[in-house]
Amino acid sequence: AYVQCMNSFSSSFPEFLNNTLGFVQGALFDEPTCGGSCQDLGEHLVMAASESVSYILESGLEEIKYLRLDLEEKISNYETGERTMKLYTRHFEDMNDSGGYYFLGQKYLVGVPNLGIEKNFTQAVHFLELAAAKGNLAAIETLGVIYAKNDVKTAIEYLQRANNSAKALNTLGYMNYYGIGFPVNSKKAFENFKLAAEKGNLDGMNNAAIFFLTGEQTKPDTNKALLNLQAAAVADFAPAQFNLAILNLYGIGVKSACRPALLLFQHVIEKSQYSKLIEKALQFYKSGDLQGAYLSYAKASVLGFESAQLSAGYMWASKGTGFKCKGNKDECAGAYYLQAALNYKNDWAYLKLGELLYERQEYQEAFKYYSLGKSQAEAVFAIGFMYEHGLGVEPDYQKARQLYQSIVNTALQGTIEYESLYPAKLALLG
Repeated sequence: AYVQCMNSFSSSFPEFLNNTLGFVQGALFDEPTCGGSCQDLGEHLVMAASESVSYILESGLEEIKYLRLDLEEKISNYETGERTMKLYTRHFEDMNDSGGYYFLGQKYLVGVPNLGIEKNFTQAVHFLELAAAKGNLAAIETLGVIYAKNDVKTAIEYLQRANNSAKALNTLGYMNYYGIGFPVNSKKAFENFKLAAEKGNLDGMNNAAIFFLTGEQTKPDTNKALLNLQAAAVADFAPAQFNLAILNLYGIGVKSACRPALLLFQHVIEKSQYSKLIEKALQFYKSGDLQGAYLSYAKASVLGFESAQLSAGYMWASKGTGFKCKGNKDECAGAYYLQAALNYKNDWAYLKLGELLYERQEYQEAFKYYSLGKSQAEAVFAIGFMYEHGLGVEPDYQKARQLYQSIVNTALQGTIEYESLYPAKLALLG
């Protein structure tokens, strides 16, 4: 059985979910079933995280976000995605909109798998050049980066047009350091990286931090290195997260802190491995291969990724997975929702656990989980309904009406789901 290492969580399992799918509670670290010592696990993750950083940088994954499956289902399929891009293109061409051209260029540059938009370098450059011709700074910077790989003269022209922007300075720093279009000059490279960092470029922060750590072309300064890495890591820049994890793991410039290092390594690996698994899962799901989709989500769930846990649970609860559950399908769904609830305090997971417990008429437990997920409008409605009818709590008609009214009030601000709005209105009429 797979052991979910959970000793750091204060919440207990709802009783009916114990051992579903073979999950048992175990220690987070320092026990054989959970990977040995924290330091051992950290050593094991270094190489995987390093490879993940390389993959992220090469594939542009910083630009791609994945949603849980029920939301992905609401996004357009491939044909609609293609049609959407045509509509965008026509609109931006009609408006002669530089920001719109840049938007299209970026979409084609990285691809949008969940919209069915394939990478198209030629189209990307076409729209970026249209945007640059109208003075769009982001497009000018991006073209400077692109052309630095194969047309140095054009790259330098674009970077000079960027007028010392943060991204341009960082790119020039690379060119100085590696002798691309210029003589090798690490001093000039450091100056450019440092200026880029001061202007907020995340890659510049990471690069400057390395110079401060090694003392190349500057006096070694661990504090400045840490400040730069921490700022970039907080902004979710994977290379900085990896470097900060290394410092924490080995106690370089800071007191050794294994667990923060592991969290950073995990996050970096998530960006690469998770995206590969989820792309496969979505492809399987759209083709009707429920088993393939589920296995991909399940693997990502075991790795601890929130959206995959929610998606695997959703598959059990809705269209199925092509497999049989030890108990019933709701128990298997609940096992995945529970992981997301315990690991990430995910409100949608709390809502779904509340629904499962409500269906089992375990009203007090259901009320507890609905309350934990009360940022979800459906959970607010459920709590109101339970107050109205005295299910798991003492009846309180006034409190119920206040909760229903809060749903309607939020809807007036345009931030509520209609699935909860209409039931709330009907309840108020009663």
